Amino acid sequence: MNGALTAKMTRDSAVVVLMTSVALVLFGFLFVLAMSNWAQDLLLLWSKIGFIQRMFRFVLSIDLQGEVTVNTLIVSGFVHPFLLMITWGCIVSICTHFIVEPIDRGTADLLFTLPISRATYFVSATAVWVSASGVIACAALLGIWIGGEWFDLTPPLPIFRLILVVMNLWILYFAIGCLAMCVAALVNRRTQAVGGMVALLLSSFLINVLEAFIPFFRAIRFLGLLCYYRPVEILQSGNPSWTHIAVLTGIAVVSWVIGCGLFMRKDIPVA
Repeated sequence: MNGALTAKMTRDSAVVVLMTSVALVLFGFLFVLAMSNWAQDLLLLWSKIGFIQRMFRFVLSIDLQGEVTVNTLIVSGFVHPFLLMITWGCIVSICTHFIVEPIDRGTADLLFTLPISRATYFVSATAVWVSASGVIACAALLGIWIGGEWFDLTPPLPIFRLILVVMNLWILYFAIGCLAMCVAALVNRRTQAVGGMVALLLSSFLINVLEAFIPFFRAIRFLGLLCYYRPVEILQSGNPSWTHIAVLTGIAVVSWVIGCGLFMRKDIPVA
C-alpha cells in the first residue's frame, strides 16, 4: 500500500462518503422517530392481521418471527431499501471510480507509468473503500442510536446487539465492494461496471423479496447476498450467524483475488 496514493484516493472519495454518512445519520434518526410514534399501532396490527407480517416481508425483506417489540421494528431500519440503495451506490461508485475510470477516461497509461505497481494501486484502493464502508456502516448505527437516546425508548436499544448488526452490515459491504472491484477489473467502461453491479444487486434484492411469495425464489435464496444479512435475527438471538459471515467473507476474498489478478494483467486500450 502506498501512503501518498491512499491519501489522494481518500480525498477523492471524501465528499461522497461524507454526504452518504450525513444522509444515513438523518435517516436513522427519522426512522426511530417514525417507529416511536407508530410502533404501538403496528404491533397491534401485527398481532391481529397476518397480512401485515407478509407486507413487512415484502417491503423490508425480513421475516419477523417470535416476539416482536419496538426495538425489532427499529432494527428493521437496517434493511430498509433507502439505506441499502444509498450505501450500495456509495460503495460501487468508489470502487468503480478507482479501478475502471482511469481506463475509461484514457488516463490509465499515464497513471501506470508512476513508480507504483498495479498490485500496490489495487491494495491502496481497497484500503480506502474498506475504510469508507466502515464509516458509512457506523453512520447508520449512529443515526439509530441518536434517535434511541433522543426519544428515550422503552426498553432501550441494546447497543451491543446493534454493534453485532453493524458488523454483519460491514461484512456485507465488504463482499459488495470486492465484487465491484472484480467487475470493474473485467471491463473497460465505468458504465459497464456500474450497470453490472446494479443488475447483480437488484437481482439479489428481488430474490430476497420474492422468496416470501414464490417457492422457486425460496429455493434459490442462497444466491442472493441478503440471504446472509439478517439484522433482526441478530437482535433477537444476540449472536451473529458465523456461517453467514463466513459465506460473505468467502465471496469477498475470492472476488478480490480474481479482481486483483485481472487488474494486474489487464491490457490498457489505446482508444
